[in-house]
Amino acid sequence: MERQLHIIHARKHEDFDLTGDLSVFRASGTPTVCIDRCWDGTPAGRLASDLYCLWSETALYFGFSCPYQELTIDTAAPVEQPRWQLWDLDIAEVLISPQCQRVDHYYEFEVAPSGHWIDLEVIFREGRPFYNWDRRLNAGVCARIDPGGAVWTAELKVPIKVVSSTGLQAGDEWSLNLFRADGPPDLRRYLALWPTLTPRPDFHVPSRFGRIRFVR
Repeated sequence: MERQLHIIHARKHEDFDLTGDLSVFRASGTPTVCIDRCWDGTPAGRLASDLYCLWSETALYFGFSCPYQELTIDTAAPVEQPRWQLWDLDIAEVLISPQCQRVDHYYEFEVAPSGHWIDLEVIFREGRPFYNWDRRLNAGVCARIDPGGAVWTAELKVPIKVVSSTGLQAGDEWSLNLFRADGPPDLRRYLALWPTLTPRPDFHVPSRFGRIRFVR
């Protein structure tokens, strides 16, 4: 997947079960994209993370490989339910929309190394996001932590029907940006595939979204 002109590519693949270890992504031969910048454009250094994208007739698949120094996770809350304020912990995040021009309606999917998750519908107006907490988007997540390698991996499956009423076919382009947040409050780092370049960390900047092109 090339990051030229703010476009990455997702290859078509048959549906698969999530394992959290990225084995299907790696076996598919799909290239990686490196999330190697912070939200302000500065280098992410040792936190630089690899991203994988695949798609099928029914779902979008995202895989993340995230080095870490010390995990900031929830060890108590059940993973079967959305975890409120997950964005205050270590996460990988996808913001995506079928809109390709003026993006004012998109979807947010977060996954943590612990397997916790939250998904939201977002309406962007008056320069800020407004959230629909009630709509369940039924994304699937699976994550694993490798303490020896100091890396956590996560897989995210997004049903196409919950984000697009017209489906998806090869050649389509959607808007998106991908992010990662890492560390405790006093050492927090915010990574972005396409930096948002805001004065303070802010992922919700639709004007800075890039594109994902779906190919065979």
